[in-house]
Amino acid sequence: MKFKLLMVAAVAASALSMAGTAQAASYPCTNTIQCNFDGTSGGLKVYVPAKTENTDIFSITFGSAGVFTVNPTTAFGKVLSFVSLGLNGQSFTSITKGDDYLFNVTKAGTYDLTVVTKNTSASQANYSASFAFGAVPEPATWGMMIAGVGMAGGALRRRRSTRVAVA
Repeated sequence: MKFKLLMVAAVAASALSMAGTAQAASYPCTNTIQCNFDGTSGGLKVYVPAKTENTDIFSITFGSAGVFTVNPTTAFGKVLSFVSLGLNGQSFTSITKGDDYLFNVTKAGTYDLTVVTKNTSASQANYSASFAFGAVPEPATWGMMIAGVGMAGGALRRRRSTRVAVA
């Protein structure tokens, strides 16, 4: 009897904890309606159910290292707020709509962009975000660029000797 009572209590507690919270949804970030990314730019548009805290995960593939910029916006003013933005361990909280959030992509690969929102209204709301990606040269490339500029500067500063012709 005690076991059945504990099971009923556990099921009731889990049902209560799930109320008002949506499960995480995962999407590939390819050319779809939900999310698109062509390697340099793109965006997403997501609908959030009424009275929920929603977590969406977008799998984005980058071809190189660089800086990934996310700019979140909403269509319903104060009823929908951003709780956090995260990309593979890097995260921001207290998100301001319309601001740019920069994430360092350390190497080529697939990364998970996690967007957590909270909808306080009695109706569905939506949000969108735009993406931009700028590749950063590798350290060896930086070294070659700096050396090249240094050599060009050295060649320009070199003094030319004047020759005197004796007749």
